[in-house]
Amino acid sequence: MPGDTYTNLGSRAGNEDQCLRITWTLYCSHTPANWIGYDGFKRDDHIPLRTFTKRTKLDTKAFIASFADGLAEISRYYASTTSPTAVNTVSQDELQWLTKIHHSGNIANFLPLMVAARKHGEGLSISEADYIALLKALECVAYRVFFYNGQRSNAGKSSFHRWGSEIFTQAKPLREVTAGVHDLTRYYATEGPYEAADKAEALQNAEKADPRVDLEWMRIRDERDLDVR
Repeated sequence: MPGDTYTNLGSRAGNEDQCLRITWTLYCSHTPANWIGYDGFKRDDHIPLRTFTKRTKLDTKAFIASFADGLAEISRYYASTTSPTAVNTVSQDELQWLTKIHHSGNIANFLPLMVAARKHGEGLSISEADYIALLKALECVAYRVFFYNGQRSNAGKSSFHRWGSEIFTQAKPLREVTAGVHDLTRYYATEGPYEAADKAEALQNAEKADPRVDLEWMRIRDERDLDVR
């Protein structure tokens, strides 16, 4: 059961505005520029207040009911994604990889995709293996693209939001999206510098730069198929 939105969010690390934006992204529009906060809901194509030319009164009532139920459901997945524990995660692997992503300090742009995948993973339309593969790919982006290559935090934002919508509506299989995440990693952080660097020195520098970093990420080339093909 989705439970109450405020109950789901009450004891978690996230916030109401972020959860609302994720729900908007998944239910209304995945384009970041279309998000203008609460005012966006008063548009005629969402919740018209006076003119019902784009959406009838009956359709508007149905949308409000659907969105309210969806917000409660999304808030539960959002809460477990932003504040993972042994109780609210489905496996030790999920807890491990969610924790790694959190330690990177870069998670906000991933959230629509992560929440959508978590929803369908719980509904068994996505296998746990494919879900974990996505989390591994996102952790790779977080460290290689943002932390070590220093890309701006909004790099790839439109892609992540679009992928979230595609997984939520089941318009695209998760494996295809995960492959796209790997391609995005290669685009922003080419393989060359990582192949040439001395691993021992790189590990030492990483630890000095930020002791929170799980140094296991440096072994990603041995664990994941990220070779340029």
